[in-house]
Order: sequence, then structure tokens, then C-alpha cells
Amino acid sequence: MFKKNLIMLLFNFLMMPIESQNQKLISIRQEFELYKDNPSKCLYYINELEKTNIPEIQGYRAMFSFMMANHSFDPFSKWHYFLKGKKILEEQINKNKQNIELRFLRFVIQTNIPSILGYYQSTNEDKSILLDALKNNKISDEDLKNRMIKILKQNKNLSESEKNIL
Repeated sequence: MFKKNLIMLLFNFLMMPIESQNQKLISIRQEFELYKDNPSKCLYYINELEKTNIPEIQGYRAMFSFMMANHSFDPFSKWHYFLKGKKILEEQINKNKQNIELRFLRFVIQTNIPSILGYYQSTNEDKSILLDALKNNKISDEDLKNRMIKILKQNKNLSESEKNIL
């Protein structure tokens, strides 16, 4: 009996960081949706999220940087924030090639920025990975899965047959 309780206690203790990280990701996703159109909040999150080494959270840091590029009036500032977001996101994807959320963030950015910026090379690869993950139920995070489906259904780079997979 004691051994069983000890094992359960240990299991619960080990699962806490995973649950905590998942809650943190859900919170960051919600905050991105709420504050992506607020330049002062974008700057806040660019700086605040630098303190973590969680790849997905760094991905959202990149997204806030991309949004800051959109908010900037000065062409040099726009370019600075764009390059910063691109650098952060690409570094995270290079370290975590199979991370679906990072691939999703890159796909969303690459399909929503002007092609003149030259940041569109990975759209087909990312789209293929995302559709495969959704089609074959490889995403256990329901919050992420629901957000992906909602956004991808509106994406102009998916055909109707691809959208039907969702």
C-alpha cells in the first residue's frame, strides 16, 4: 500500500512540469490572440518571453516580433523586427525539426506576409507536415489542434480538398 501511494505521488510530481508547461503554452496562445494588434504588448512579450527556453514559447516570441514589424512605420524598424522574428523562428525549427507548433507558426507567417520579403520557401513542406499530423491524429494537444484547424480552414494556400482533411 505504501509503495503504491509512493509511486502515485512520484508520478504526480513528475507530471506537474508537463501540465504546467502545457498551461503556459495555452496561456501564451491566448495572449498572442489578444495582444497581437497592440504594439506596446508586442514589445513587452518580445522581451518577456526571451527568458524562457521552451521552443514553442520562443516561437510565439518570434510571432510577436513579426507583428511588431507590422506595427512599425519606419522601414528600418519593420525590417529589424521581421529579421528578428525570422531568426528566432528558424533557430527553433532547426533545433526542433519535428515540432508541429513551430511548423504551424512558420506556415501562418509565410502565407500571410508579402512574397517580396522572400520568406516563403518552407510553405509546401510545412503544409504537408501539418496536414499529415492532422490527418493521422498526431497532435495530442487539443487546444493546439483546434487552433490549427480554425486557422488553416481560412488559409488561402490550402485547396478545398486539403481543407476537407481538417
